[in-house]
Amino acid sequence: MNYVEETVEKYDDRQFKGHFRLSRKTTTDLIDLFNQSDFNPKYSSGRPNVSAKKTVLFSLWYLGNRNSFREVSDRFGVAIGTAHGCLTRFLNFLMRIRDEHIVWPNEQQRLEISRMFTRNNGFPGAIGFIDGSHIEIPKPDKNQDSYINRKGYHSLLLQGVVDHNKKFIDVFCGEPGSLHDARLLRRSALYATISDNPDFIGEYYLLGDSAYSNLDWIVTPYPDTEFLSENQKIFNQRLSSKRVVVKNAFGLLKGRFRRLKGLENLKLDLCYQLI
Repeated sequence: MNYVEETVEKYDDRQFKGHFRLSRKTTTDLIDLFNQSDFNPKYSSGRPNVSAKKTVLFSLWYLGNRNSFREVSDRFGVAIGTAHGCLTRFLNFLMRIRDEHIVWPNEQQRLEISRMFTRNNGFPGAIGFIDGSHIEIPKPDKNQDSYINRKGYHSLLLQGVVDHNKKFIDVFCGEPGSLHDARLLRRSALYATISDNPDFIGEYYLLGDSAYSNLDWIVTPYPDTEFLSENQKIFNQRLSSKRVVVKNAFGLLKGRFRRLKGLENLKLDLCYQLI
Protein backbone atom coordinates (compact mmCIF):
# COMPACT_ATOMS: atom_id res chain seq x y z
CA MET A 1 0.00 0.00 0.00
CA ASN A 2 2.99 2.28 0.62
CA TYR A 3 4.95 1.13 -2.41
CA VAL A 4 5.71 4.65 -3.71
CA GLU A 5 6.23 6.22 -0.30
CA GLU A 6 8.49 3.53 1.14
CA THR A 7 9.74 0.85 -1.28
CA VAL A 8 10.55 3.08 -4.27
CA GLU A 9 12.60 5.41 -2.06
CA LYS A 10 14.89 2.49 -1.19
CA TYR A 11 15.74 1.66 -4.80
CA ASP A 12 19.22 2.58 -5.97
CA ASP A 13 19.49 4.26 -9.39
CA ARG A 14 19.98 0.96 -11.25
CA GLN A 15 16.97 -0.66 -9.61
CA PHE A 16 14.86 2.45 -10.21
CA LYS A 17 15.60 2.50 -13.95
CA GLY A 18 15.05 -1.25 -14.16
CA HIS A 19 11.52 -0.85 -12.81
CA PHE A 20 10.45 2.48 -14.32
CA ARG A 21 12.51 2.39 -17.54
CA LEU A 22 13.80 5.96 -17.12
CA SER A 23 16.55 7.38 -14.94
CA ARG A 24 15.56 8.83 -11.60
CA LYS A 25 16.51 12.35 -12.78
CA THR A 26 14.44 12.13 -15.97
CA THR A 27 11.51 10.77 -13.99
CA THR A 28 11.78 13.57 -11.43
CA ASP A 29 11.78 16.14 -14.25
CA LEU A 30 8.72 14.44 -15.74
CA ILE A 31 6.91 14.49 -12.38
CA ASP A 32 7.65 18.22 -12.00
CA LEU A 33 6.33 18.98 -15.50
CA PHE A 34 3.21 16.91 -14.94
CA ASN A 35 2.63 18.52 -11.55
CA GLN A 36 2.71 21.99 -13.14
CA SER A 37 0.35 21.00 -15.95
CA ASP A 38 -3.43 21.25 -15.98
CA PHE A 39 -3.59 17.46 -16.35
CA ASN A 40 -2.75 17.11 -12.65
CA PRO A 41 -5.94 17.90 -10.67
CA LYS A 42 -5.27 20.47 -7.96
CA TYR A 43 -8.57 20.20 -6.12
CA SER A 44 -10.96 17.43 -5.16
CA SER A 45 -14.46 17.51 -3.75
CA GLY A 46 -14.26 13.93 -2.53
CA ARG A 47 -11.43 11.49 -1.90
CA PRO A 48 -7.86 12.88 -1.98
CA ASN A 49 -6.27 13.21 -5.42
CA VAL A 50 -3.54 10.79 -6.44
CA SER A 51 -0.25 12.69 -6.26
CA ALA A 52 1.65 13.68 -9.41
CA LYS A 53 4.49 11.42 -8.31
CA LYS A 54 2.29 8.35 -7.91
CA THR A 55 0.48 9.09 -11.19
CA VAL A 56 3.72 9.27 -13.17
CA LEU A 57 5.32 6.25 -11.49
CA PHE A 58 2.16 4.18 -11.92
CA SER A 59 1.99 5.09 -15.61
CA LEU A 60 5.67 4.39 -16.25
CA TRP A 61 5.39 1.01 -14.53
CA TYR A 62 2.35 0.15 -16.62
CA LEU A 63 4.10 1.18 -19.85
CA GLY A 64 7.32 -0.62 -18.98
CA ASN A 65 5.88 -3.96 -17.88
CA ARG A 66 3.36 -6.58 -18.98
CA ASN A 67 1.47 -6.92 -15.68
CA SER A 68 -2.31 -6.69 -15.85
CA PHE A 69 -3.96 -3.38 -15.03
CA ARG A 70 -5.35 -4.91 -11.83
CA GLU A 71 -1.89 -6.08 -10.73
CA VAL A 72 -0.35 -2.66 -11.30
CA SER A 73 -3.26 -0.94 -9.51
CA ASP A 74 -2.82 -3.24 -6.51
CA ARG A 75 0.94 -2.58 -6.40
CA PHE A 76 0.35 1.17 -6.22
CA GLY A 77 -2.65 0.96 -3.88
CA VAL A 78 -5.00 2.66 -6.33
CA ALA A 79 -8.53 1.58 -7.28
CA ILE A 80 -8.85 0.43 -10.91
CA GLY A 81 -11.16 3.29 -11.89
CA THR A 82 -8.83 5.86 -10.34
CA ALA A 83 -5.81 4.20 -11.93
CA HIS A 84 -7.43 4.40 -15.35
CA GLY A 85 -7.94 8.12 -14.84
CA CYS A 86 -4.28 8.51 -13.82
CA LEU A 87 -3.05 6.75 -16.96
CA THR A 88 -5.38 8.73 -19.23
CA ARG A 89 -4.26 12.07 -17.79
CA PHE A 90 -0.60 11.10 -18.06
CA LEU A 91 -0.97 10.02 -21.70
CA ASN A 92 -2.82 13.24 -22.54
CA PHE A 93 0.03 15.14 -20.89
CA LEU A 94 2.62 13.28 -23.00
CA MET A 95 0.63 13.97 -26.16
CA ARG A 96 0.77 17.68 -25.38
CA ILE A 97 4.54 17.80 -24.87
CA ARG A 98 5.62 15.27 -27.50
CA ASP A 99 6.34 17.88 -30.19
CA GLU A 100 8.87 19.46 -27.84
CA HIS A 101 10.86 16.22 -27.75
CA ILE A 102 10.25 14.40 -31.05
CA VAL A 103 11.62 17.14 -33.25
CA TRP A 104 12.53 17.32 -36.94
CA PRO A 105 16.13 18.61 -37.24
CA ASN A 106 16.75 22.17 -38.36
CA GLU A 107 19.12 23.05 -41.20
CA GLN A 108 22.27 23.00 -39.07
CA GLN A 109 21.27 19.74 -37.42
CA ARG A 110 20.49 18.16 -40.79
CA LEU A 111 23.97 19.11 -41.98
CA GLU A 112 25.57 17.52 -38.90
CA ILE A 113 23.45 14.37 -39.16
CA SER A 114 24.30 14.08 -42.86
CA ARG A 115 28.00 14.24 -42.07
CA MET A 116 27.57 11.37 -39.61
CA PHE A 117 25.66 9.33 -42.21
CA THR A 118 28.47 9.92 -44.68
CA ARG A 119 31.12 8.88 -42.19
CA ASN A 120 29.33 5.94 -40.58
CA ASN A 121 27.08 4.61 -43.32
CA GLY A 122 28.49 5.82 -46.63
CA PHE A 123 25.31 7.60 -47.74
CA PRO A 124 26.12 11.30 -48.30
CA GLY A 125 23.04 13.47 -47.85
CA ALA A 126 21.03 10.98 -45.81
CA ILE A 127 19.55 12.24 -42.53
CA GLY A 128 17.42 9.33 -41.38
CA PHE A 129 16.05 5.82 -41.76
CA ILE A 130 12.29 5.32 -42.18
CA ASP A 131 10.37 2.17 -41.31
CA GLY A 132 7.10 0.89 -39.89
CA SER A 133 6.33 -1.42 -37.00
CA HIS A 134 3.20 -3.27 -35.90
CA ILE A 135 1.85 -2.87 -32.37
CA GLU A 136 -0.55 -5.66 -31.43
CA ILE A 137 -3.92 -4.45 -30.13
CA PRO A 138 -7.20 -6.05 -28.99
CA LYS A 139 -9.78 -6.76 -31.66
CA PRO A 140 -11.51 -3.41 -32.33
CA ASP A 141 -15.27 -3.02 -32.10
CA LYS A 142 -15.54 -1.77 -35.71
CA ASN A 143 -13.78 -2.50 -39.03
CA GLN A 144 -12.02 -5.45 -37.45
CA ASP A 145 -10.66 -6.93 -40.69
CA SER A 146 -8.83 -3.73 -41.63
CA TYR A 147 -6.70 -4.05 -38.50
CA ILE A 148 -5.52 -7.60 -39.31
CA ASN A 149 -1.95 -7.42 -40.61
CA ARG A 150 -0.15 -9.83 -42.90
CA LYS A 151 0.90 -11.93 -39.89
CA GLY A 152 -2.71 -12.50 -38.93
CA TYR A 153 -3.18 -10.41 -35.78
CA HIS A 154 -4.83 -7.04 -35.11
CA SER A 155 -2.42 -4.12 -34.96
CA LEU A 156 -1.88 -0.41 -35.25
CA LEU A 157 0.97 0.81 -37.41
CA LEU A 158 3.76 2.98 -36.07
CA GLN A 159 5.91 4.81 -38.63
CA GLY A 160 9.20 6.15 -37.37
CA VAL A 161 12.14 8.12 -38.74
CA VAL A 162 15.37 7.80 -36.76
CA ASP A 163 18.75 9.46 -37.14
CA HIS A 164 22.20 7.83 -36.95
CA ASN A 165 21.93 7.63 -33.14
CA LYS A 166 18.58 5.75 -33.22
CA LYS A 167 16.84 8.92 -32.05
CA PHE A 168 13.27 9.28 -33.29
CA ILE A 169 12.89 12.56 -35.19
CA ASP A 170 9.39 11.88 -36.55
CA VAL A 171 6.59 9.46 -35.66
CA PHE A 172 3.15 8.74 -37.07
CA CYS A 173 0.65 6.32 -35.58
CA GLY A 174 -3.00 5.32 -35.75
CA GLU A 175 -3.52 3.60 -39.10
CA PRO A 176 -4.84 0.00 -39.19
CA GLY A 177 -2.40 -2.89 -39.50
CA SER A 178 -3.55 -4.05 -42.96
CA LEU A 179 -2.11 -0.89 -44.53
CA HIS A 180 1.05 -1.17 -46.62
CA ASP A 181 4.08 0.89 -45.50
CA ALA A 182 3.94 2.99 -48.68
CA ARG A 183 0.28 3.90 -48.07
CA LEU A 184 1.04 4.57 -44.41
CA LEU A 185 3.68 7.08 -45.50
CA ARG A 186 1.28 8.85 -47.85
CA ARG A 187 -1.22 9.31 -45.01
CA SER A 188 1.38 10.76 -42.67
CA ALA A 189 1.90 14.40 -41.77
CA LEU A 190 5.54 14.03 -42.84
CA TYR A 191 4.55 13.19 -46.42
CA ALA A 192 2.06 16.07 -46.57
CA THR A 193 4.57 18.52 -45.12
CA ILE A 194 7.37 17.63 -47.54
CA SER A 195 4.96 17.58 -50.52
CA ASP A 196 3.76 21.08 -49.64
CA ASN A 197 7.16 22.40 -48.57
CA PRO A 198 10.17 20.57 -50.06
CA ASP A 199 12.49 22.87 -48.10
CA PHE A 200 11.41 20.96 -44.98
CA ILE A 201 13.91 18.27 -45.99
CA GLY A 202 15.89 20.35 -48.48
CA GLU A 203 18.67 18.59 -50.37
CA TYR A 204 18.66 15.64 -47.97
CA TYR A 205 16.88 12.28 -48.09
CA LEU A 206 15.77 9.28 -46.00
CA LEU A 207 16.73 5.62 -46.44
CA GLY A 208 13.90 3.12 -46.79
CA ASP A 209 13.40 -0.52 -47.71
CA SER A 210 11.64 -1.99 -50.75
CA ALA A 211 8.21 -1.41 -49.17
CA TYR A 212 8.55 2.27 -50.09
CA SER A 213 8.46 3.94 -53.48
CA ASN A 214 11.67 5.58 -54.60
CA LEU A 215 10.98 9.31 -54.16
CA ASP A 216 13.08 12.46 -54.48
CA TRP A 217 13.58 12.28 -50.72
CA ILE A 218 13.49 8.51 -50.05
CA VAL A 219 16.21 6.21 -51.39
CA THR A 220 15.23 2.53 -51.61
CA PRO A 221 16.94 -0.62 -52.92
CA TYR A 222 17.01 -1.49 -56.60
CA PRO A 223 14.22 -3.97 -57.46
CA ASP A 224 15.56 -7.46 -56.82
CA THR A 225 15.70 -8.97 -60.30
CA GLU A 226 18.12 -11.24 -62.11
CA PHE A 227 19.29 -8.26 -64.19
CA LEU A 228 20.94 -6.31 -61.36
CA SER A 229 24.52 -5.27 -61.98
CA GLU A 230 27.21 -6.09 -59.46
CA ASN A 231 27.30 -2.47 -58.30
CA GLN A 232 23.53 -2.48 -57.79
CA LYS A 233 23.76 -5.68 -55.75
CA ILE A 234 26.49 -4.15 -53.58
CA PHE A 235 24.37 -1.01 -53.09
CA ASN A 236 21.37 -3.10 -51.99
CA GLN A 237 23.49 -5.12 -49.56
CA ARG A 238 25.01 -2.00 -48.04
CA LEU A 239 21.62 -0.30 -47.68
CA SER A 240 20.12 -3.40 -46.08
CA SER A 241 23.00 -3.75 -43.61
CA LYS A 242 22.82 -0.07 -42.55
CA ARG A 243 19.06 -0.11 -42.04
CA VAL A 244 19.57 -2.30 -38.97
CA VAL A 245 19.75 1.04 -37.13
CA VAL A 246 15.99 1.66 -37.45
CA LYS A 247 15.19 -1.98 -36.66
CA ASN A 248 17.27 -1.66 -33.51
CA ALA A 249 15.50 1.59 -32.59
CA PHE A 250 12.10 -0.11 -32.69
CA GLY A 251 13.53 -3.06 -30.77
CA LEU A 252 14.93 -0.79 -28.06
CA LEU A 253 11.60 1.07 -27.84
CA LYS A 254 9.64 -2.15 -27.33
CA GLY A 255 12.29 -3.52 -25.00
CA ARG A 256 12.17 -0.48 -22.75
CA PHE A 257 8.39 0.01 -22.82
CA ARG A 258 7.32 -3.62 -22.94
CA ARG A 259 3.61 -2.78 -23.05
CA LEU A 260 4.18 -2.11 -26.76
CA LYS A 261 4.74 -5.84 -27.32
CA GLY A 262 0.99 -6.26 -27.02
CA LEU A 263 -1.82 -4.02 -25.77
CA GLU A 264 -4.70 -5.66 -23.93
CA ASN A 265 -8.16 -4.56 -22.79
CA LEU A 266 -7.77 -1.00 -24.07
CA LYS A 267 -10.02 1.02 -26.35
CA LEU A 268 -8.60 1.97 -29.73
CA ASP A 269 -8.11 5.67 -28.96
CA LEU A 270 -6.20 4.84 -25.79
CA CYS A 271 -4.01 2.37 -27.71
CA TYR A 272 -3.11 5.14 -30.15
CA GLN A 273 -2.24 7.56 -27.35
CA LEU A 274 -0.20 4.96 -25.51
CA ILE A 275 1.85 4.14 -28.61
